[in-house]
Amino acid sequence: MTVLRTKNSSSIHGWTMVLNTVNAVFWSIYSLAIQDYYILIPNGLGFLFGILQMVMYMIYRQSDIIDGDGTAQFLDEDGYSKPGDIQSEII
Repeated sequence: MTVLRTKNSSSIHGWTMVLNTVNAVFWSIYSLAIQDYYILIPNGLGFLFGILQMVMYMIYRQSDIIDGDGTAQFLDEDGYSKPGDIQSEII
C-alpha cells in the first residue's frame, strides 16, 4: 500500500523481492512434483503476488533518494541529482 500511496518503490528491497518470488517458484515446482496441493496453493499465490510486486516495482521506480531526515532529493533521468534542486518533505 505504501508504494501505491507514495507512487515510489523505495520501500521495497529489490533482492528480497526477487528471492522470495524465486523461492515460491521452487516450492511450487516441488509441490507439483509430489502432487501436494497444500504446498502448491500458498506458494502459487506467493509467486503471483511476487510477480505483481515486481510489476509495481518497475512501474513506480525509485525516483528519488530518501535522506535520513525524511527529505527526498529528486534525480534526473540518468539517476544523478540536479544542482539546485529543492528538497521536499516526505509525509
